[in-house]
Amino acid sequence: MNNTLSFKEKSNQNLLSAGYLIKKKSYCSSVHCSFYSCLQTMFHCLFTKKKITRKEFIAKSKHSGVSSHVQASKLIGNEIANNDFKDYKWFQKQFPELKYLREKADYSDEIIVQEEVHDALNKANSIIYLINKI
Repeated sequence: MNNTLSFKEKSNQNLLSAGYLIKKKSYCSSVHCSFYSCLQTMFHCLFTKKKITRKEFIAKSKHSGVSSHVQASKLIGNEIANNDFKDYKWFQKQFPELKYLREKADYSDEIIVQEEVHDALNKANSIIYLINKI
């Protein structure tokens, strides 16, 4: 029996959960799942497609003094920039907006409204689509 769950599988589960949580009006949790679905897609791309080992990734993060979230978005951003600068500029705007919504949902007592939760899910789907093109 396989006791692991790939980042791609985790991403898919989080994306499905985000949609389900919207229906249940659990908006903060939905935004959280939308964000982490993107991050897990980044990890999948870096570790599987780009063949960066987790050990290399952790070392780069520590050397740069940044979190794994920042390191992943930086490395993915570089990959996107190598393919299409217009996509890179779009990513540089969209991912921080999604991250902001996730931080608001997770760390603030502010309400996440329906428009924001749909925006988060749409951003997540678009970002994942872009990452999968790499």
